[in-house]
Amino acid sequence: MRRWLLKYYFNLLNRRSTSQGSRGFTVTEVLLAITLSGIVAAGLGTAMVATLNASNRTEARTQRRSQLNRAIDYITEDVRRSRFLSVATTDDDTPNDTLVLEYFPTTGDNASSRTIEYSIAEKDANSPWVGPMVLRRRDYRTGDDPSNWTVLVDAISENTSLTIDCASGTAIGNAGFRACLEVGTSATGNDVFKVDLALYGEVNDFDGSNNTSEVLSVNSAAFARSLSPEGGFLKNPSITSVTLSSDLTTATVNWSEALGGTQPYSYTLYRCSEGPDTCAIDIATSDTVASSLTTTTYTDNISSLSQGNTVCYAVKVTDAEGDIGTSNPVCVEIVDELIPPQIEDIWESQGEVGLEWQAASGGDPGYLYGLKRCDVAGNADDCDPTTLVRDPEIADTSYFPDPLTGISDGQKICYAVVVKDQAGGEAQSDPKCIIKGQALSAPPIKTITEQADNTVDLTWLSASGGDYPYTYDLLRCVSPSILGIINLPDCTPTTPLNLATQDKSFSGDNIAAVTSGSKICYAVQVTDSSAATSIGATECLVKDAPLTAPDSLTVTLDVSSAEMDITWPNATGGTPDYTYNLYRCDTANSSCTPSLLTSDVTSVHADGISGIARGRNVCYAVQVSDADGTTDQTETVCETKIDPLLLSGLVVTIDPDTSEANIAWSSITGGSTASPTYNLSLKRCTGENCTPTTARSTRTTQNTGSGSFTDSVSGIAEGTNICYAIDVTDGTQTTSRQTCTTLETSLAAPVITLNNSSLVRPTVNWSAVTGATGYRVFSCQGLNCDPLSGSTTNTTNLSFTPSSDPGVGNQWCFAVKATKSSIVSPASNQVCGAQQGLSKPTINTINFSRRDLVGNNGSDTDLRIDWLAPDGGTTFDLYRCQGNNCTLPSTATVPNIAATNYTFGNLTDKNDSTTWFCFGIKAKQGGLTSDMSDRVCIRSGSTYNN
Repeated sequence: MRRWLLKYYFNLLNRRSTSQGSRGFTVTEVLLAITLSGIVAAGLGTAMVATLNASNRTEARTQRRSQLNRAIDYITEDVRRSRFLSVATTDDDTPNDTLVLEYFPTTGDNASSRTIEYSIAEKDANSPWVGPMVLRRRDYRTGDDPSNWTVLVDAISENTSLTIDCASGTAIGNAGFRACLEVGTSATGNDVFKVDLALYGEVNDFDGSNNTSEVLSVNSAAFARSLSPEGGFLKNPSITSVTLSSDLTTATVNWSEALGGTQPYSYTLYRCSEGPDTCAIDIATSDTVASSLTTTTYTDNISSLSQGNTVCYAVKVTDAEGDIGTSNPVCVEIVDELIPPQIEDIWESQGEVGLEWQAASGGDPGYLYGLKRCDVAGNADDCDPTTLVRDPEIADTSYFPDPLTGISDGQKICYAVVVKDQAGGEAQSDPKCIIKGQALSAPPIKTITEQADNTVDLTWLSASGGDYPYTYDLLRCVSPSILGIINLPDCTPTTPLNLATQDKSFSGDNIAAVTSGSKICYAVQVTDSSAATSIGATECLVKDAPLTAPDSLTVTLDVSSAEMDITWPNATGGTPDYTYNLYRCDTANSSCTPSLLTSDVTSVHADGISGIARGRNVCYAVQVSDADGTTDQTETVCETKIDPLLLSGLVVTIDPDTSEANIAWSSITGGSTASPTYNLSLKRCTGENCTPTTARSTRTTQNTGSGSFTDSVSGIAEGTNICYAIDVTDGTQTTSRQTCTTLETSLAAPVITLNNSSLVRPTVNWSAVTGATGYRVFSCQGLNCDPLSGSTTNTTNLSFTPSSDPGVGNQWCFAVKATKSSIVSPASNQVCGAQQGLSKPTINTINFSRRDLVGNNGSDTDLRIDWLAPDGGTTFDLYRCQGNNCTLPSTATVPNIAATNYTFGNLTDKNDSTTWFCFGIKAKQGGLTSDMSDRVCIRSGSTYNN
């Protein structure tokens, strides 16, 4: 069409220009020109707007990633300068939300203790920061104001489903700030604190709508400098958790291991409980739960304590020198877990919303309820209610009205019910949503039940839309039974019961006149205050129908919590009330026959399956029983158990000798089958805030342990930011991890020396390398062995001493590399200590023995000598001389003896008691020969025992 108009337009122009009587343009031609110009201008304007939006999007993303990178680099540097890492709780609603970095300017000087702490918080309404959350930092010394937090970075995501891989450590933080703390022990006995960090920031205003359109993430990992556990200040342990069993009979207490002092440590656990209030633990008077503990966990029997009481615990550590440290007390109330309510009904009329919900359970009863709310566009996904619109002051399980001031018609409003119990515990329901300003809509029927007295009871939800209040009626129809046919068609309810009620239930609809086997159908008709009406969906039942199990069973795997969520509708027929029992089995095959798992369950059940192996099918069935004891069972439904796919411990290091990057990971876990095959893809990018997209390498493996890629970085300029990402898939799930570093190759190799090269266990020393933050010591045992092929020890010190002597015939050899983040220097020169020699043997016993041979009057006395072999000795040379204090010969009397004893036959006459003999032993191994043993002399006929 556009081409035709343009052709027509230019034909007109051409015709006018060539005509002899041209008198200007007609009105039609002018209007056509204006129309075409408008079309062109609109197209250009649309293109310009799209270009500007794309530019804004790119700029916003770049700025946000830059801010996140600066923040995570700041945290990383704090971690590297710290001595201990631990976890604390700042917000009582979010356990373990704070990462704590501990500093000790003078080791052992606890009075000058200093911490730097990081946690997330909601943006202050009066602050200039961008929400929804901010990351805070607090530099705290003893006596400082604990409320003195400063904001490090804003626009942190509030999405609580964001996580960090932390299978083998302690998870810290919430929402957009996540950390994983791992504590290990180095080869030198030092405690090693490693933390993986993740920040998630929101990028807003791509199109000026104030809607979040992307969440960006940055990751990092760092090690603390770590205080040696041997010697120095004894650091107190801290209780990390107190967990009550479901039957409230035991409490499992976990605490962190002590540090410093002199190992080994011994722990004593103390407890007090004085009713509902918190008690003060006094080591001298409080109950000693257990003592002389060597582990950092203990399960305490609390069956004698009453529900509602508060129990408090503290841990005391005692080191080998008798020094003592005590944890802060941690208290918990002995109550059931607080189970949040769930919203059953929600309606909206004339800008006001009403809700009804189930009562909460568990916790400390005496519940008060509040409401949280959020709103989004009507066609958007459900939002997560975070704005508290009603404080927890509602005692009933319903609320009306909640006015929707400032919210436009067509917006989606989502609610959650929060509950607070008498102990201060809080929980929140799942959200439920409704659209504002809809037309009157009749509700669905909630339950329809035939009673034994030939009546039917019904309940329904609330109508919505239109003008509140609502008046309800029930419409009914009957499809008569025909020759015993059960699957009759539904009829259309038209006969009113004339209820005119505002209740949402009706009991006692008499169906005595309806023949057995007939289908009875109902629908709710609602009338609002403006006399508008609406009829809801039809629900039917068959009179005197036999008990029928639920017709659908839904099984859904929640991978993150390792739970199967099982739901089903109500049973039908039989004689109410119904009782449901859940059956389960698991198999490597496609299906199995379930056996009873649990009795008397509700129609929504979460089943923990953490103990079932990955890749097995977990199968469920539900058995229903009615009031007469009749039973029926659903079909079996199966779902495969899979574990979340995780790639852990991604670290990149640069080897300047080879101009290669080593991208290593510590483990791959999870998957969708018992023995998954992992497909790994390495990607790379260079530049500030880049996203790795360039494929570098691929690999297929079934190894769940550590592994690495090697990638050439030759040709990339020093100082360039280089990022790597590894994508892992098992065919069903996909996960990705990313890490970045700055390409630097400027660390010099250390120069090392020995403090005493004549020692078999020497100390190796080196001078500090400019720019280095740590060192790797390579060591091996052997004769002139290659230490770079030996074991590795990381240290921040400038010296190293091996923990043991080398084996016999061996020597310690060393080399050192300097490190800074991912940069590793070339290796130092290599040095070796003295060779470990053989110790001299020790003569143990010498005995003479007579032969007493018949008719033998000659030399019939033997001598046996026994000795103790030194470590490494394999053969021995025996030296002998005759005479008191004689000199042992320089040549062995008996060489190369493979045993640790020797017998001289017929050494002396049986009647001789005056001749003296002296002995000495040397040990040998390979080319090594020990010094002579201590000389031992003995007179004929006597005995020597060492």
